[in-house]
Amino acid sequence: MFDYSLEIDEEKCTGCGLCAEVCPILALDFDPKRKKAYVHAIDQCLLCRQCLDVCAAHAVIMHGGYWQDDIRTS
Repeated sequence: MFDYSLEIDEEKCTGCGLCAEVCPILALDFDPKRKKAYVHAIDQCLLCRQCLDVCAAHAVIMHGGYWQDDIRTS
């Protein structure tokens, strides 16, 4: 199992909710009262990076994990 973490920087989060909308398995969700996104189920995260790609404020922070770009063959 890969060691990774996913978090939302609440100071940077603008409350657009796009990260939660693009998450295919709802690892992220959006709290309309607080107008902030939050991590709902990190253990379900697919590491697809869609949330990172869509967040213009760079509020979604992911540490660890391997991406297709990181895999090199000799």
